[in-house]
Amino acid sequence: MIELLITVAILAAIAAIGGINLFSYYSRQNLGLSAEEITAMIRDAQNRTLVQQDGNADDQGDQWGIHFENKISAPDLAQLFCCGSSYALGTVVGTYNLRTGVELTDPSEGNSKDIIFSRLTGYPGAATSITIALKNSPSVSSIITVSAIGQVLQ
Repeated sequence: MIELLITVAILAAIAAIGGINLFSYYSRQNLGLSAEEITAMIRDAQNRTLVQQDGNADDQGDQWGIHFENKISAPDLAQLFCCGSSYALGTVVGTYNLRTGVELTDPSEGNSKDIIFSRLTGYPGAATSITIALKNSPSVSSIITVSAIGQVLQ
């Protein structure tokens, strides 16, 4: 009987360790996928600017950007917007909510950050970066950088 109890205890410990590792793997996968999706969204805004999608004739048309918002009580998000020199003047055409267990850490909580691409060059107004991290382990993070010459690096 003692041998059976020891065997069950060992199996329970192995199952617990396996469950923790599986949860950690799942969280890291969500972080990586979020970083890839945000990178793709930034490149999409840049490409739409370069091809001047939507062809507006006014001075503010054809500029695309991404608005990142670190909300206090709701999921953090990124919004693709067009046709304005700022988020406030633009029109939101798509919203991306970060995956479960992932949050924005730059911009900080309660703040936002915009990346807007120039109509002629496809360059952002300035080099900038966005940082996302795991909610349960903020030291595990991914930084997405847009250089001054428009390179998007993850």
